[in-house]
Amino acid sequence: MKKLILFFLSFGVWLQAQAQQPQLIQERSYKTSADAKFIVTSAEANNGNILYSGATLVGAYDYVNYFLQVQLNTDTLWIRKGPANLGLYYQALQATPDGGYIFFGTADHPTRNLTGINFYKLNAAGFAQWTQSIFSTNTDNVPFTALVMPDRGYLVGGYLQNSGFSLLRTDSLGVTKWMKNYTKTYPRDALLDLKFTRSGKIIAAGITGGNSSNTWHPRILLLNQNGDTLKDKQFQIRSYNNKEGMIANFNSITPLSDGGFLYTGYTDTATTNYPNGTDMGMLVKLDSSLNVKWSYVHRTINVDDYAFSKTKELEDSTTVVLAFNLRPASGVATNEFQLFRFRANGTLKDVYPFTSSICSDIQAITLDALPDSSFMVGGRCRNGNSYGFYVAKVKVPGLPPVVPPFTITSTKKETLLAGTTLGQSYPNPTAAEAIIPYSLPKNYGKASIMIREIATGREIRKYDLKRNSSSLTVDVSNLSSGLYLYSLEVDDKPVATKKLAVMQ
Repeated sequence: MKKLILFFLSFGVWLQAQAQQPQLIQERSYKTSADAKFIVTSAEANNGNILYSGATLVGAYDYVNYFLQVQLNTDTLWIRKGPANLGLYYQALQATPDGGYIFFGTADHPTRNLTGINFYKLNAAGFAQWTQSIFSTNTDNVPFTALVMPDRGYLVGGYLQNSGFSLLRTDSLGVTKWMKNYTKTYPRDALLDLKFTRSGKIIAAGITGGNSSNTWHPRILLLNQNGDTLKDKQFQIRSYNNKEGMIANFNSITPLSDGGFLYTGYTDTATTNYPNGTDMGMLVKLDSSLNVKWSYVHRTINVDDYAFSKTKELEDSTTVVLAFNLRPASGVATNEFQLFRFRANGTLKDVYPFTSSICSDIQAITLDALPDSSFMVGGRCRNGNSYGFYVAKVKVPGLPPVVPPFTITSTKKETLLAGTTLGQSYPNPTAAEAIIPYSLPKNYGKASIMIREIATGREIRKYDLKRNSSSLTVDVSNLSSGLYLYSLEVDDKPVATKKLAVMQ
């Protein structure tokens, strides 16, 4: 009987292990050619589609920007040349509440002379609605990261006006409101990632340092939304003489539900025992006061460079971190990337490998969580001298859901829209007419409802709303069957977007 019980217990453990086997559901490589290509950043729109921004090498230091938008099953909606020439990692992308995107890129990069920043507001189809050129002088300007602010303005961080740790604040049309410089006296100061905290403050992460030994270390700033410094911390994990920091667009700072933060980066771990460990993945947990709680360095003797990139917190307080062999040693397989899963105390719980059947070498850079508990991964695919933009959908069955996004604290400007609502159209679906309920604030200048194609974001109808009315009746009899988006705008500010189903 004991043997039978042990058998069933062992069988149960085996079944559970099999149920959690990682699944590479689908993978694709786009625009494959001999030119070096990378997807370096991504943004998920409110309709669930993901926009990837990448670059293609066209000269010694010259890259051309490309956008790639895919649906959640990795079907391509469109791919097109973006609006700017730029350095490979010198770009920032964020989704906007109206279903579009905001994009920052360097104006030009033919001779590594990073003159100005081009700022583009894109619609859901990736076409520019307006453009702002900022800092069109000969001083260096490099955007690495950006945020959409609660008042619909924007915050961009990076190397601005020859200052390595700088922030630029604009209004909703990209007009500069202020710029602040947080650079120390070190030559290697660099602001590389921005996130909102759960209390609506801003966490800014990067590196600082640079001396005769050519070393640097992480630097973290906690700011309010006016850009005032609340905390400024620098820390080292191994020793002062090590290089420890972040790679632009690869690494990130992630706010956690306990009020702390997770910093992904790298450290040089070259020692006698690890002769190939030039740069290894580094994970650092910070508490709400920006003190180091624990750290983890991934050392692999057979790999030259190993990278941790993006991370997501799960609802059981574990975290998953995207990882890959950045520059592997000879003979090491590179057609694989991994999700590392860490417990809240920093110990490694699991490693989930995903092996590509279409790429001999993969760099996995972006990580987006989907509603079905799967993930979208973006990066680079290489086969010999052929390169392509890489996108994959992966899943680990039984993995807890990702902690949902949190709401940013409203600003005073947002309270002007108090009482504004956009209801669900009815009947839904409909073949003839759709009634869209709404409410508007007491004091406003103008309001409108726009209807757009869900696949391209193209505007097909716009209705100016009448005062003292609470609904709009729309004739959809001449629209093709399918899903459409309708959005409410008040005084040129997007308020809400919902879906309308037409069935003829």
